[in-house]
Amino acid sequence: MRGEKHPNEVADLPSLDRRMVKLDGKVTIYRLSEGKRFDEVGA
Repeated sequence: MRGEKHPNEVADLPSLDRRMVKLDGKVTIYRLSEGKRFDEVGA
């Protein structure tokens, strides 16, 4: 069996205070404590 592969994903890692956002294969890591909204991510 193989894992899923999607061009767009969001993963929250609360124990690390991080959110991983993958859009069109490009990964960006944010701090959850910064409280950025999704519409601020692309700005």
